[in-house]
Amino acid sequence: MVCPWCAAPIQADWQACNKCGKALAIPCTRCGNPIGPDADACEKCGTVNRYRCPTCAAVVTAKARQCDRCGFALKDFWKSLKM
Repeated sequence: MVCPWCAAPIQADWQACNKCGKALAIPCTRCGNPIGPDADACEKCGTVNRYRCPTCAAVVTAKARQCDRCGFALKDFWKSLKM
């Protein structure tokens, strides 16, 4: 497994990444169900809670202008999702 934020190796039982310090499990914004580092959508309600760069698969915040890891311009990516 790897950290969804920085791609550093992680272990399944870790709560935060040892490299970047970000939380590996996040609560769903709709129902509060925990979402692990290997998922982007909630298993319970299906809400997408993490978005990934289409070039390097790094987690990007909604409406970010570019990927922090690879620098990919995300403008057209957001248009393709029709957010």
